[in-house]
Amino acid sequence: MKRLPRLLAISLNLLALLAFVNVGHAAPAGESEVVHKPHIEASLVSEFSRIAPGQPFWVALRLVPDAGWHTYWRNPGDSGLPTKI
Repeated sequence: MKRLPRLLAISLNLLALLAFVNVGHAAPAGESEVVHKPHIEASLVSEFSRIAPGQPFWVALRLVPDAGWHTYWRNPGDSGLPTKI
């Protein structure tokens, strides 16, 4: 049962990250150039437009797939491959 608190913490962190990335599709403080690959676009989004040495900050990976396409996490099964960064 020790996994439940860890899974809950991971779920809450993921939910917070998704909320940060999807807040009304508002312009983020800092975003990398968009990388275009077949069927997906990727960019990094930061909560700050500038960072300071020694100061922590959050970065999100924004993936925008083509219509009908999606990504997998760790266990895609027989139908795909896990996302690699």
